[in-house]
Amino acid sequence: MQSTTALILITVIGYTTVVANESQVERHQETFSSLHSQTEANPVLHVAKGLNEDGTLVKYYRRGLDYAINYFGNYGPYHVYLLGPGDKKNILNIYRERAKSRINPNSTILPDQQIKEYLRRPNVINEIQAVLEGKAEGGLTWSKPPRRVYEDVTTNSIGRQNDPVENTWGALHEYHHVFQIAHCDSYADRDSDRNLSSWMSEGMATYSSAVFMERLGLIDFKKYMLDLRDNGSNIGRPGINEF
Repeated sequence: MQSTTALILITVIGYTTVVANESQVERHQETFSSLHSQTEANPVLHVAKGLNEDGTLVKYYRRGLDYAINYFGNYGPYHVYLLGPGDKKNILNIYRERAKSRINPNSTILPDQQIKEYLRRPNVINEIQAVLEGKAEGGLTWSKPPRRVYEDVTTNSIGRQNDPVENTWGALHEYHHVFQIAHCDSYADRDSDRNLSSWMSEGMATYSSAVFMERLGLIDFKKYMLDLRDNGSNIGRPGINEF
């Protein structure tokens, strides 16, 4: 009798657990289904004053971005910030526009308050300071639901402007991350099955951008990948030789 009771109890607990997990999955799918969909919105490039005077900064960034979108699909809204020092007022205006792009129209918080809250964030203040000081930082970031916005930020784009190949590579690499984030739950723990780990995401983006760069006639794929044994690129250590 005791064995029978124990068996029934275990069965009920197991059933309850399965139902709870299925419910969580359903809620997750409902919440994030719109985030995994492609968009009709075109990417928006925000370029600081003093840059792109001959048009090449945007031209060679678009060379990579357009190729990546054609391959992966159009996910967004996607805002690209090609920034640099020189005009503080212009930079502050760009960051205000950035805050506007993140406004949640369904929030009970007024739009102006949402903008002020964003501009008061310590990481945003530090990033603006990095731009004005000419520091080269940045990469892909994205906002939280319900207003998902992807952003590729380069705090000092002078180096990109002077190196068309690197500029194109960066656009390809970061957009692969957009595709990755659009197909996972980037708000889950990094070790969650719904999210993806840094080594995997960086390895995939490094590989794909190298393939695309060769197809564009800009690099030799095999040489580029073998060179990673020395410089590591974005893959880091331990490197290829250790394996």
